[in-house]
Amino acid sequence: LLMGFAVRFDAPFMPLLVETINGPNRAATWTGVIASLSAVTGILSGPLLGWLADRSSPQRIAMWSAGLAGLLMIPQGLATSLFTLAVARLGMVFFASGLMSVFQVWLAKSTPDNRRGMLFGWATSAKSCGWFLCSLTGGMVAMYLGVRAVYFCAAAAFLALVIGIAAVTSRNERALEGERARGN
Repeated sequence: LLMGFAVRFDAPFMPLLVETINGPNRAATWTGVIASLSAVTGILSGPLLGWLADRSSPQRIAMWSAGLAGLLMIPQGLATSLFTLAVARLGMVFFASGLMSVFQVWLAKSTPDNRRGMLFGWATSAKSCGWFLCSLTGGMVAMYLGVRAVYFCAAAAFLALVIGIAAVTSRNERALEGERARGN
């Protein structure tokens, strides 16, 4: 849920931020260009970060990805040029887009075979619920605090995701240690 929330929190507001930075002249064109270039980094990130998660700890890759995506939200909120916005956006989309593949690796590694279908289904539903909640929350932030504040709140959501991943990882490690101590 939190991953879906963080990853899509700012998406509806990108055209408004482009217009804020560049004015209404060609805002739709520049939004399309930045979104298209960002999509290319998203296409590349899934296989690359998934590959890293296969060879390393998916939790660690997810924490780094979420943290870097969150940090790259800040320059977007502060951007005064389309170049700054585009560069920060490309990096943020790379790290945010790879989170889903990393999460799938983590879920597959930590779920018994006979429960994977159900848990993957619940994970998809939770992610969609995060999309719903982020749209409501992002709209309220934009309405009361302005478009730029959306990007700072998105950075906080990614930071909360890092903390959540660390907490779940720690809890799971303690549970595994307890099982080992009992001889299971």
